[in-house]
Amino acid sequence: MRDEVDRYHEIGEALTALGYLWTRLNAGRRPGVRLAPKGWADFVGCSPTGQFVAVEVKREGQEPTSDQLAFGYVVERRGGRYLVVHGAAELIARLRHDSRVGT
Repeated sequence: MRDEVDRYHEIGEALTALGYLWTRLNAGRRPGVRLAPKGWADFVGCSPTGQFVAVEVKREGQEPTSDQLAFGYVVERRGGRYLVVHGAAELIARLRHDSRVGT
């Protein structure tokens, strides 16, 4: 559990360092708690150039669910960027090489 908390913290720090405006979301269902709709990414935000970006974080060997892939499809279809990453280093590398988000 601690590794997962650290991974999310590092990704948030990376997004901030790259100039993103972002928030961390929890999706799904929990009794008495209002969460993001099922399938939404772990992080959503805005790139320095104004593009919507959604980041799904997975452990090594883990794949996005069908709901997460459906959300990613809608984001991409509407001109946003959807990324599935396993850690901050991968996120930074992908964002720096993606001309669509302008990092």
